[in-house]
Amino acid sequence: TLPAPWATAQKIALIGTHGVGKTTLCYDLASRAKRLDFRVGLVQEIARRCPLPINENTTLDAQRWIFFRQLSEEVSQTADNDVVISDRSV
Repeated sequence: TLPAPWATAQKIALIGTHGVGKTTLCYDLASRAKRLDFRVGLVQEIARRCPLPINENTTLDAQRWIFFRQLSEEVSQTADNDVVISDRSV
């Protein structure tokens, strides 16, 4: 059954190293949840959109950008969805 309208969305966050199938699993979980009539929000990997250097050349500003952007996207997805699935999370 679906949660009550005032309930907080359930969050599923996938984490792991590069190339292990996180994104594929996110889409699979979202598809399965939708077939069960859940309203699903999908937060794609935020770091890929970061305009600042990441990985070996990362900066504190880049890490802040990723952190706050990820947090903002996850929170905004909870407003209209029963389940929020994040491809990586903070």
